[in-house]
Amino acid sequence: MTGAGSGDRAWAGVVSVGLHSPFDMNALTGSFGLDISAVGPQTGLSDLQTRFHKRLGFNVPSRAKSDAQVSNKIVIGPVLELAKPIAFAGGEFRPFVELRGGIETLARVGADVWIGGTHPFAMMARDPSSGFRYGIGRTTSQTNAIGFVLGADHTYVASSYLFPTSHRAVMEKTRTRARFGVMAQREAYGIFAGWTWVSPEFKGQDPKGQVLGSVRFFWNF
Repeated sequence: MTGAGSGDRAWAGVVSVGLHSPFDMNALTGSFGLDISAVGPQTGLSDLQTRFHKRLGFNVPSRAKSDAQVSNKIVIGPVLELAKPIAFAGGEFRPFVELRGGIETLARVGADVWIGGTHPFAMMARDPSSGFRYGIGRTTSQTNAIGFVLGADHTYVASSYLFPTSHRAVMEKTRTRARFGVMAQREAYGIFAGWTWVSPEFKGQDPKGQVLGSVRFFWNF
């Protein structure tokens, strides 16, 4: 972010919590719930970034950039995902659709492929930024497994609090993500690492998009 007059996007601090319920309905699975998000300087994330950069000797964001960030808001929005899992030898193919309101109002269609037999988790949830599904709870602590995740989705964004009209950056109405991850578990311990490519989110952004890294550790005790 370089200020309200630039072509870059505004700095946005976002902290969200949600309550979601998974369901299994005949051949369909998914989840529905509600997210509440705090946006802007009230989150303290811009101050945290500044202190972190100072401590590590990195360049500190300018005052102008901090002052031009997305303003304070509290936003509530629903989330619904529907999927139809299709099992195959050694894994699962899972096409899905997602509707989301709140910080961004969007509709998404995509698919995930899990390769590695039956995953050891009691239920799965989806990270909104990377798109990866992650495990919640374990069906057993005595499972040794290695699995691979492939996924992609395409999104139409109707509106976004992250691109206010007071800033010059113009939001792209469509976005695409592609992801690959690896999960390894040995008895009560495990690790997941993944990478997600995200297409440009606003006009003027590097056409190569960006790559997000994801790491998750789990320990059953």
